[in-house]
Amino acid sequence: MSEKVKRDLVFADVHGMFWMLQQALERAKYDPASDRLIFLGDVFDRGPDIKKSVEFLMSTESIICIRGNHDQSTLDWLLSGDMRNGDLNYWLYEGGYATVQSAPDDETKHFYTDYINRTQPYFLDKNRLYVHGGLPTGKELNACEPSALMWDRTMVQTAYRESIFNTDVTPYDMVFCGHTPTLFIGPGTHLPTRYSNVFMCDTGAFYGNRMSVIDPDTLEFWQSDYLRPPV
Repeated sequence: MSEKVKRDLVFADVHGMFWMLQQALERAKYDPASDRLIFLGDVFDRGPDIKKSVEFLMSTESIICIRGNHDQSTLDWLLSGDMRNGDLNYWLYEGGYATVQSAPDDETKHFYTDYINRTQPYFLDKNRLYVHGGLPTGKELNACEPSALMWDRTMVQTAYRESIFNTDVTPYDMVFCGHTPTLFIGPGTHLPTRYSNVFMCDTGAFYGNRMSVIDPDTLEFWQSDYLRPPV
């Protein structure tokens, strides 16, 4: 971290829900002059404000952007343009239609491609790993293909099982991940959640829940309003 960066703020799985990200950052008192953002990936698909979200990420000077599986699927579409591909059909079903509708012209498509090409598969800092999906159980980081880091769910599942024994499941002090919403692991929650030495940051904003922003040093977090009030 450079001397001018006073604080890191982590968030994940924006999925075009830009107003929720804005609100969570405002509540965290985000200061672009002194805060660094670490985005864990998946800006594309599902939500209504994909282009605004990408514009924000691209215009932010102090930011680390990790590539998520939805980002990769978007790039696959941008590079092939073939909507008959089976994998792309699955992507459309999983929210890709929103991305296609947000990019009606070549300028926007080139803009999206430029953003995705600037992303990275993971980020290491202070013996903390920042990754979209996870570090596959039993694997070393340098032995993992980028796709495995985007799609993995074994890490969070193992962390949940081992948390009752207070056992670390990775060699890092902490792993911050998105991809798997906290609602879908264990008892389910709308809050950022730590299991063992894994911290889950995707609180399911698009699924009617909240967007969360986390300080990785203190584990303090701030959240947007609910997309839909809980029943």
